[in-house]
Amino acid sequence: MRQKRILIFLAMSCMMLFDRAYAQILFFDGLGRAVVTNDKLNGELIKDDTVSANKTTSGYTLLDFGINVKPSENFKVRAEFRARNNFGQFFGAGTSVNIRQFKIDGLIKDRVYYSLGDIDVEMTPYTVFNNDELYHKFESEVFAIRRRIAEYENFNNGNMWRLQGLKSNTILNINSALRLNMHGFFTRTRLSNNAGIPDRFLTGGSINFVRGVNPFFQAGINYVGFFDNAPASDQVQYINHVLTGNYSIGIFREKFSVELKGESGFSSYDYNNRKKDTAVSYNDYFIDTRLIGSLKSIGLKISAGYINVGPQFSSPSAQTQRIYPFTAPDVFPLVMNSTVTRSQTLFDRFAMERMYNQSISPVLFQVLPQYSNVLPYGLATPNRKGITAGIYQAGSKKVYELEAEAFFLSDIVGEGTKQLRNYMLIRGGLALNIHTLANIKRNIILSGGIKNENTKRDGFADVNFSSMLIDAGLSIETIKDLDILAGIKLLNAKGNEYVMVRDEYNYAVSFIDYNADINQKVISGGLRYRFTEKSFATVNYNKVFMDDNLSPGNNFDMNQLFLNYTVRF
Repeated sequence: MRQKRILIFLAMSCMMLFDRAYAQILFFDGLGRAVVTNDKLNGELIKDDTVSANKTTSGYTLLDFGINVKPSENFKVRAEFRARNNFGQFFGAGTSVNIRQFKIDGLIKDRVYYSLGDIDVEMTPYTVFNNDELYHKFESEVFAIRRRIAEYENFNNGNMWRLQGLKSNTILNINSALRLNMHGFFTRTRLSNNAGIPDRFLTGGSINFVRGVNPFFQAGINYVGFFDNAPASDQVQYINHVLTGNYSIGIFREKFSVELKGESGFSSYDYNNRKKDTAVSYNDYFIDTRLIGSLKSIGLKISAGYINVGPQFSSPSAQTQRIYPFTAPDVFPLVMNSTVTRSQTLFDRFAMERMYNQSISPVLFQVLPQYSNVLPYGLATPNRKGITAGIYQAGSKKVYELEAEAFFLSDIVGEGTKQLRNYMLIRGGLALNIHTLANIKRNIILSGGIKNENTKRDGFADVNFSSMLIDAGLSIETIKDLDILAGIKLLNAKGNEYVMVRDEYNYAVSFIDYNADINQKVISGGLRYRFTEKSFATVNYNKVFMDDNLSPGNNFDMNQLFLNYTVRF
């Protein structure tokens, strides 16, 4: 009832603003979606299981309704309300109504832009960056539709973090050849409560120096602070600083360019826990520099570089993973007579909404080596050094796009032993617009991607672990706006690794001896009808296979029929 009263109050307030202001603009936008899934679980995992569910039908309908009020060119208010009803609840029973987003945007003196409320923040890969450890740039469209639903539900917009607070930016033109781009934000990530836990804040900003219309030199300074607002007498005090500098020096011509760019900086960590009579502090640094050459006539870019990220480099807003490593799946979460949580699969991690993380953690999540072991926390993964190389090309007339990137890295210090791991990561893909190449009116798009990882360590506590992820897909427009979609994902992980278990200070307290011989497969096919550019209906069938050769009792397969109707307005 309280939520409905708030909804009515805000709606009436928006109407009053519209009535009282001159030349105001009131407009609406939003999204409606209906989803139905029918699932069935088979295999050794539920053999002789008389308690756990192995069949289910579920779904929901929802409406996100955005009210936008723009009293002037320099001020805008947006509130988004959600009404949702899960299947199985009829005639409005069980319908929830709440405020999904609220934001105020404004412009001061035509110079300073600000945004207050629900904001999206992204800086650099070492400061504020929502990294996705699973490579999916060339993912099949039939899988991308599922991923986009999960990302929408969790406010994952590219590599931005959805936070609550204030952000602002402005551009200062020093003279005709030099300008400053300044950006800052202040957010609250944890509320205080009656248990004596202090507020926790994340704040940061950047100043970038840009020279000229066609700049041969750019430089910037970035800062991020993550800290508790605690008095000196409080039992727990935490603060983390990250200060970096980025640069770009290049020669830019009409047909080619050569650019040296990079980012370097350091972090400072301090945690005082009077409950345990413990005070921990450490500092570390990172270096990332790359040389990039470009031939504009053929759309080709080639890069080579070096990275060195210290073992104690701490940047929570860049190192927090997007996927929770041990959250129970949305579908069939309990098995073995409802006593054991089903392990996540590749399908769960891109399709299930509850897998996604919306909060920044000061403690690094535990790594799941089968999904990402070389750079599980993105470029900011600590204790890595080595060389990188890459190539990218976009063909003329948008016929194709290809990319390949390689990392040859090693530990900086040994973990649990003096011996160092050596890492190799190769990832890339290709998207081919066959209809453009063959001059066909109907869309025919073929895509494929691959990520191959290898980790080795000799001597005491030797390591030999590898994984490969393959994604391939096809989209064929048959009649106008009706697409046939098909895709397959394959994941193979094999070998042994020692997974670090960390304490609240990010120190290693133990290592889990992890052994795997896993094969996962996701096959999907279906239809999509596009009513407009933003509205469509899909029906597709998914088949998921999980084969654990070391523990055959964990083997299973899952069938899912997925219906989706999405309308944007």
